[in-house]
Amino acid sequence: SPSTPKTASSSQILGESLEIDLRGRDAQESAALKVRVRARVGVKKITIQGYTSPYAQVTLSGQSLYQKTLAAPNGVFLFDQIYLPQNPTELCFTAQDSRGALSSFLCLPKFVPKDDLYIKDIYLPPTLTLEEGQVDPQKTLAARGFTTPNSQVEVYFFEKKGGFSLVKPALAKIPPKLKTQSNELGFFEFNLPSARPASFRLFVASSFTLEDFLLASPKSNTLTFKVLGL
Repeated sequence: SPSTPKTASSSQILGESLEIDLRGRDAQESAALKVRVRARVGVKKITIQGYTSPYAQVTLSGQSLYQKTLAAPNGVFLFDQIYLPQNPTELCFTAQDSRGALSSFLCLPKFVPKDDLYIKDIYLPPTLTLEEGQVDPQKTLAARGFTTPNSQVEVYFFEKKGGFSLVKPALAKIPPKLKTQSNELGFFEFNLPSARPASFRLFVASSFTLEDFLLASPKSNTLTFKVLGL
């Protein structure tokens, strides 16, 4: 499972200060630097550490903010010392796995930082793709995706009835239909049942143990597939 430095708990937000020493500079250089510093009064920085699939490209976006970083081989990613807009902004993350599939968005609510921030243990949703969108009865339909390495993946699928899905918002109250495991590269794959004609919605979520704490991801994108009639 991915590991992270033991500098803060999973919910801890730490502050830090920024100090600039102007001593030993000539008058012109000091004046120019003072102008630059004055222009950044009230601007805060944020460092964010989290988890996704190995080598995924992670995008952080918000108002006047757009940054990308590449996850390490163990799935850990880091945005280091990113300047935040002065106005409250919603920070959103998405990941593109090594095969090009995109995860669903994970967004933090708007906030106004009073200090520089360090936020850790952001767990991005798995990616999920289907081999095809429809299948004949009794045939195999494969689904696959990426998440953190050596993690449990829970599979949820629901029959669509009357144009509505039976998906409920709280995953904790819904038992998964299937369980599987990602490998050391974060890859997972499973087959979907196709015993009778029907339309279904499908999503997954993943989890792993971090320092005796179970870290669970949000759900993936929801996909649809159809088992054709005879």
